[in-house]
Amino acid sequence: MHMSMMLKHYDKLLDNFWIAFDIRDYILENLTDEELGIEMLCRKFNLSKRVLRYQFSHNFGENILTFINNKRMILADGLMRNDNLTITDVYMRVGYKDESTFRYHFNRYKP
Repeated sequence: MHMSMMLKHYDKLLDNFWIAFDIRDYILENLTDEELGIEMLCRKFNLSKRVLRYQFSHNFGENILTFINNKRMILADGLMRNDNLTITDVYMRVGYKDESTFRYHFNRYKP
């Protein structure tokens, strides 16, 4: 009986561990979706905000929103450098709804 309880406990720990990787993969696959954010991820993975944030930061050592913004900035930087696009051309392509929010994050981004 004790062994069964221990196995259930470790199964739950492993599920929690792997969900962070599923979340990261989902973010990377849907990076340019304007709706991508905490609320969307909570609905998708059926998690509370607290659990979502904890699982992600615990496994990757980074805040989930910082991760999303940094990945979007890397993509935007590449588009502007390689394709010679302007900020106005890029912000919607990388998942931002408005140019001012994009500019705020882009100015704070340091590659």
